[in-house]
Amino acid sequence: MKLHKLTGKTGYTTFGCMWKQGEVSPSSDYVCTNTDGTKATLQSRVTAFWPDGSVKWSAHTADADMLTDSIEVLPAAGSTENTAKQGITLKTDGDGFTVDNGCFTVFIPGSGANLVSKIEAGSRLVAKNLHDLHQVARGFLDGHNVGMLGQLHTGGCLQVHPHTTRN
Repeated sequence: MKLHKLTGKTGYTTFGCMWKQGEVSPSSDYVCTNTDGTKATLQSRVTAFWPDGSVKWSAHTADADMLTDSIEVLPAAGSTENTAKQGITLKTDGDGFTVDNGCFTVFIPGSGANLVSKIEAGSRLVAKNLHDLHQVARGFLDGHNVGMLGQLHTGGCLQVHPHTTRN
């Protein structure tokens, strides 16, 4: 299905595609191809089925900044053709860790004041130096006066140990 991007739209966008009965299997992955031939990462889900169980409607989310003015979304020829990474990868990165889900990459330092050093969407920096900030409140009663005292605290990370489980 060929689609056209709305002028001036940036950030993440969601759009839908309709399919002919029997054309797309519910287990299909999807490929988004720009007019210049590059592939754009998609997050996809089925939103409606035909009576025969094939896909009637699919919804897709993509980074509009990574799309050309015209795109084509097609069912992937094989499950490996989808440009979205399957699952989440965790790897050691210096004294910290990198978590990548195919759309975002999160850099977690092994220790320090920041819980997350940066988050990237593709090559674009979307956040950096994230740290815990919380308020501790304590109520008090002073004669007939009732009140609340609050104090802001910042947290840090002494050491990170990755823990993975397998099903």
